[in-house]
Amino acid sequence: MPVTRGFQIEEILSQDDRGVVFEALETATGRRVLLTRFFPAGTAGGGFPEAARRRFEECVAVLRDVAHPGLRGVVGGGCDPADGIPYIAAEWLDGRTLAHVLGGNVLAADDARGVLARALEVSGLISDALGADDLWVGTDLAALVVAGGGRGVVFPVAERKCAGVAGGSERLEPLAALAEDLLGWRGRLVGAQAGGGLGGWIKWLRAHPEASIRQAREALAATGGQEAPAAGPGLGTAAGRHEPPLGARPARSGARAWLAAAAAVAVVAAGGWYGMKMAARRQAEAANRLAAAERLVAEAPLPARSPRDPPAVRPSVERNGIARRSPALPLAGEPAPLPPRAKPDLPAPDGVFDPRQRPQILERFHKEVTIEGVLARVRLSANRRIWYLEFSTANPPDQARAFLYVNDGARTITPADLEPLVGKRIRLRGRVDSEHINKVRQPKLILHGWDAVRLFE
Repeated sequence: MPVTRGFQIEEILSQDDRGVVFEALETATGRRVLLTRFFPAGTAGGGFPEAARRRFEECVAVLRDVAHPGLRGVVGGGCDPADGIPYIAAEWLDGRTLAHVLGGNVLAADDARGVLARALEVSGLISDALGADDLWVGTDLAALVVAGGGRGVVFPVAERKCAGVAGGSERLEPLAALAEDLLGWRGRLVGAQAGGGLGGWIKWLRAHPEASIRQAREALAATGGQEAPAAGPGLGTAAGRHEPPLGARPARSGARAWLAAAAAVAVVAAGGWYGMKMAARRQAEAANRLAAAERLVAEAPLPARSPRDPPAVRPSVERNGIARRSPALPLAGEPAPLPPRAKPDLPAPDGVFDPRQRPQILERFHKEVTIEGVLARVRLSANRRIWYLEFSTANPPDQARAFLYVNDGARTITPADLEPLVGKRIRLRGRVDSEHINKVRQPKLILHGWDAVRLFE
């Protein structure tokens, strides 16, 4: 395997127009790391010029000394001497992404507030270390990990900011987008008082994108009726900003509280109770899944990989994740299967794609889709952590394929589970990602566990 300045590349985990993510080994210690090479100017551009390279490497050197339970620790980094492409190596975490844990559900306002507060706390700590006040963590749900050992939600470093590549002008906008994703508000109009004032906080962030980390933390604390955090490390005061918080709403007066209560009663009387009940149920489900994920990771962390170690096998639970149904009987809540002679260039009927429809699937990048076809083979990744479900025996694959974790957080998926599916028509549900095969971007489907697989007789 290739070696990049102290790190041996083991396997590609994902790749898109922004960069490539690898599983790697630190050659000096043998420990596993997550190594990200990112493209400062896109796939067609090169690496950093000399000045930006020095700035990036200085930033990485400082980040190596920053520690926080909510931060994916930086192990090393620099620029590849061969092409100047920057990379960061971060600690390997055994856990599930927050996107996987939520599974389309939303968090309760207090839980979302806790995640947002942690993002600001970690950013404040990094701001103090670097002497530059900014949002220094990534906010994509697919990059946030729910880790064990009491760590909870862990944020990665926003590596592109280390050399001022992106994010300087938008500053806190990604945090507003994260809040909307956690609460299920993306693309919706919400009032200032929604989520206990989080709706107003999001509006304030967008109106004041240059606000300091301290200001954002104080305004967030005000929405939960909490006192502002005391001065100290992690408040993002390195840039010398000590202004009072902007946009924090005062407590309601008695008259305003009475009017709000009357309005709530009117909504309930009009039938709004049903929507409130369903929202509460979704939030409770998300909170339960988040807690369950933390317990699973804490109680059963995966062992360090050894090339000679066989995959861990746990007692198999009931083989229910596959429901045997007739093609004439579609799965509950899902569209009917593809007709037997569907052509790959035709639009996907009812949202179900044929794995040959690679361009159409790529158009749904980072969205949930369903694909259906005859499974040609299953293969295990080199690190024995991922199953490849492929609809073609061609090398390299000429159809979209699916990635399924050997341990999906609830059970271990064994060859005995998958081999009976080969040659059968199956349906898979997951999030669209991409990989580069022979320098061509191809779609792949990230499955959210065994329940994402369905068999059609």
